[in-house]
Amino acid sequence: MSPGRVLIVDDEQGIARLCQYFLASAAFETMIATDSRVALDLIQSQKFDLLLSDIQMPFMDGFQLLEVGKKYQPGMAVLFMTAYGTVETAIRALRYGADGLILKPFGKGAELIEAANQALLGQKQKRDAARLQVLRPLFDTSETLIAETDITSLGKMILASIGNTFQARYVSIHRKMKGEAEWSLMGGIGDPFPWDAVTMSTGLIGALLERGTPVFVNQTGPGDVELQTMLKALNVAAIVVAPVGREEGNFIFIAARDASGQSFTDPDLEMLMILTRQAVVAMENARLYSDLRDYVQRVEESQRALIQAEKMAALGRVMASVAHEVNNPLQSVRNCLYLATRQDISAEQQKTYIDLAQSEVDRLTKTVRQMLEFYRPGGTEKAQVSVVALIEKVLKLLEVQLDEKNIQIHKDFPQTELVIQAVPDQLQQVFFNIILNAADAMEENKSPKNLWIDVSSQDNHVEIMFEDSGPGIPSGKETVIFEPFVSTKKEGTGLGLAISYGITEAHGGKLKVTEPRHGPGASFAVILPV
Repeated sequence: MSPGRVLIVDDEQGIARLCQYFLASAAFETMIATDSRVALDLIQSQKFDLLLSDIQMPFMDGFQLLEVGKKYQPGMAVLFMTAYGTVETAIRALRYGADGLILKPFGKGAELIEAANQALLGQKQKRDAARLQVLRPLFDTSETLIAETDITSLGKMILASIGNTFQARYVSIHRKMKGEAEWSLMGGIGDPFPWDAVTMSTGLIGALLERGTPVFVNQTGPGDVELQTMLKALNVAAIVVAPVGREEGNFIFIAARDASGQSFTDPDLEMLMILTRQAVVAMENARLYSDLRDYVQRVEESQRALIQAEKMAALGRVMASVAHEVNNPLQSVRNCLYLATRQDISAEQQKTYIDLAQSEVDRLTKTVRQMLEFYRPGGTEKAQVSVVALIEKVLKLLEVQLDEKNIQIHKDFPQTELVIQAVPDQLQQVFFNIILNAADAMEENKSPKNLWIDVSSQDNHVEIMFEDSGPGIPSGKETVIFEPFVSTKKEGTGLGLAISYGITEAHGGKLKVTEPRHGPGASFAVILPV
């Protein structure tokens, strides 16, 4: 199966052919354009998953091509290639909405293939985030529709919901029950419609219904030129048809935007199908309400609870995870910049703190790229990591916070270096979370405040023990402390240990609560394979 269709645009045919060769070797479907004007014509007429474009080209540069092309295919990923890679170029590409930037020459094709895959993945994540943003009002709308039992009022609500949610000037609902030959109009807004609302068998709607699946057509393309011509004749910018089949008959929902409206996208079609299915269920419930009053009430209560849970899970997890993941590197940057501005340190120490701040900014940048979707650990490529060196780095980054809280660090590290295969950023996040949790747990301690960190090698694994002198884990929390949104802190999000647990598991290791050795505090063990 092809990973996607790619349009390659470069005024140097040799480079375009080379890109085509590399991408074809990875099963991508490709087309080449050496003129940006030709490329724009292709974008208008054909669907592409990825635009791979040079930046500096005659007639229309890559930024202009992206800006115009996105009007025709908003969901298309964009990967720029250039031989003049600068920070300014990268920033400009991000501002224009590009999903990646790769420097020429490529050398081996693996670099280009990886960049293409990452661009497609980034675009998919943007679409997922867009869907997530729509889900909350969509769930609210569904809840309102299901609660309405008067069929007349319900029909008006459905039409208004579709029109408002999808900015549609024209909306209509049609029904054909079993045994009926013609479609009947149940209701609509924007009358008179620019389509035949009676027979539903000729013209544009008839052509779309022949496909038998949900479909949309945009006047600007890409897609069927004949259908686009019919759409233009109706003075409509875009139209979407969503058929919903039920046991007792079929329904068709049609929404259209007038000439001043924008094009429909795949997420629009998906969201409309969700809403229309809910609408049909609501209409069935309304018709059966008089005979099934008690049963419908129980269904409504169950669905309302489910909708509430979904809303809270979707919105709460995204927002809490983003805040949690962004806060730690920001705190480290602040600490490093504070230390770097002190007058009593040497130039070498100042450079060390600035370098640490830069590394944390890089880590923060990776997190921000994915902040509109559910938490995913940044980066998956493992490397050789010195466990002790990584712990020392984390302690250096948290030096100011630990000193301010008068926390004494007791280290028991082996003389020999312990090196494991791991994703450095992810493992650093685990150590950050555990140490910060320990510091918070000891907040109310008057004295002493101690944190013991022991590293040892046993058999085929490394064990890192973290123990604090705080009050310990509350009774009953030991079995649920690694679950999301379970926290022993008043202001805690309950994500730190859950994220750390997932990262450790992904590395083939374990994160568990252990018996404390130095007092009644909390003790955690991170066990990782060598």
